[in-house]
Amino acid sequence: LLAHKALNQGLLAVSHIAGKETTPINYQGIPAVTYCFPQVASIGLTQEEAEKRGHKTKIGKFSLIANSKAIIDGDYEDGFLKIISDDKYGEILGVHAIGPNVGELMWGMSLATILEGTTYELLNTIFPHPTLSESIREAAHAVVDKPIHM
Repeated sequence: LLAHKALNQGLLAVSHIAGKETTPINYQGIPAVTYCFPQVASIGLTQEEAEKRGHKTKIGKFSLIANSKAIIDGDYEDGFLKIISDDKYGEILGVHAIGPNVGELMWGMSLATILEGTTYELLNTIFPHPTLSESIREAAHAVVDKPIHM
């Protein structure tokens, strides 16, 4: 039961009733965020789900203990961001995170998932510094065995 999911389902239903052209919702691209402390956020498949679907996976995990913004805010001890990608093409299959404000990162991961983005595209994205979003690129580097700050 996600408010943002329900909102979009309602908008789709109204558009359909009004006879407007509609695009089906891509449920793989809907992020889930649990607003507790620390936050828990995810989008897409877990590693287990991806492998059950026949994907050979590569995993990149980045600890927030090495993220400048998390250190500045003093919120880094237990946090991480994990990317599950397809080994053959690098497609992002899932992203999971635990830590303060990680829900704020999921819009970008939603976009990457819907557009079938790859870890290589994340590697070539320049993130502002210092921000928590830099952990996305760091996790992508970890997928290809080239972490920068770990």
